[in-house]
Amino acid sequence: MFFQPTNDLRGAACKDLPEIDKRAFFAKGNAYKRAKKICGGCPVQTACLAECLELEDPAHRYGIWGNTTARERTRLYGGATMAESA
Repeated sequence: MFFQPTNDLRGAACKDLPEIDKRAFFAKGNAYKRAKKICGGCPVQTACLAECLELEDPAHRYGIWGNTTARERTRLYGGATMAESA
């Protein structure tokens, strides 16, 4: 399932992409680079990342959100997993 922007993220660069392009946001390996390119110029990138950090289950990080990979968000969390942050 693809991310559905909240009202605060209506201007997201990914919002109206065709399904084939949306898959890049949840690709494995280096296939995420297309999503990072789309996010790079997004006007709501910061709000998207903030929403992701608030709602994402740290034990199940996946996809590109706010121009960050799951690994990058783990570093933002200080490496905490769901079990460690409970």
